[in-house]
Amino acid sequence: MMKKLIAIITFSISSALISYSVQATTKVSEPHTHSAKKAGVKQWKGMKLEVTKNGLTVDSKPAAVSETNKDATVYQQGLFSYIVYANGKIAVMDDKNQFQGYAK
Repeated sequence: MMKKLIAIITFSISSALISYSVQATTKVSEPHTHSAKKAGVKQWKGMKLEVTKNGLTVDSKPAAVSETNKDATVYQQGLFSYIVYANGKIAVMDDKNQFQGYAK
């Protein structure tokens, strides 16, 4: 009788531990869905700048890569150059290489 009681208690404790570990792993792996702003999309003077896996698009038109290094990639489209930094900032330069501002 005592062995059955110990077996039931051991089974109950191990079941609770397994259940807890399964719940802990499923809660960690759930994606974050509370972000309302789309990652990689910024605005600058009415233009939509979007960083995609293929590069930068300006108003849904792809920009050409003109320079790449470890800290940033420079894209060219039209009269502007766009410097996309590794931290996510996008700086805008005009055709005379004068800084115009950061996209927000």
